[in-house]
Amino acid sequence: SDASRVPRSVADVLAARIEALPPERRETLRVAAVMGRLFWRSCVEAILGRPIDEDLRALETAAMVFELGDSLFPAGGAQHIFKNELLREAAYRTLPEARLVELHAATWGYFAALDPQVVHDHPRLRLFAAHHAVEAGELRSAFTLYVQAGDQARAARSDLEALEAYAKALALGDRVAPLPAEWATERVAVLEKHALTLADLRQFDEAEAEFERALNQVAGAEDRARLEANIGALYGAQGKLRAATRHFRAGLEHLGRRSSPLAGRLKLD
Repeated sequence: SDASRVPRSVADVLAARIEALPPERRETLRVAAVMGRLFWRSCVEAILGRPIDEDLRALETAAMVFELGDSLFPAGGAQHIFKNELLREAAYRTLPEARLVELHAATWGYFAALDPQVVHDHPRLRLFAAHHAVEAGELRSAFTLYVQAGDQARAARSDLEALEAYAKALALGDRVAPLPAEWATERVAVLEKHALTLADLRQFDEAEAEFERALNQVAGAEDRARLEANIGALYGAQGKLRAATRHFRAGLEHLGRRSSPLAGRLKLD
């Protein structure tokens, strides 16, 4: 959280309000602040190891949080929201760095332990859980969650959501050096999915750049042929037939004499 976004005088006033709360109520507010502006009763209770109904009622009376009727995550119990982001940030900032990491890890652990079907039924939970995995330093888990969120959004034709999820997965890969071989292979697959989604949105220049990035990171003939086919199709969709033909031919050269289903896509009539 970027504390600089809270004006100093406002931050002081909010910090004083938070500090004036009874200790348990203050702790509830701080743990909820780590979850985000939206939070769920069951998750906060799991982390604190105690009921928080009384705290929530008091915080609602103080107009610091409010219960929302429609929950993004019904299994999580009542869903609440902070009055505003400034208040949430002020509560978040009062926690030491080590405690923040601990609480993000606990929040990530709560969502990681959920039945996978629950997360599947509520796709935005993947993004929520991925954020906490990142903050807890669990980058590999976050990468997988962002990719799954992108795949689910793309299957539902929510291309902008897919684009955002794939971009976050790729950004995580950029933070890890050296990248483990298994992760590197998956990252190339995400580059390709990102490119295909960009192409669906007719962002052709950006799609080509992503396909080229993927092409520069693979050595297998089949993979290179598939990427050349995708780039060729991209040019074909723009009516740039000469460029499309060049890439289809490059794909055929990668395949050589080997039999492959890709050969049909690359055949030049």
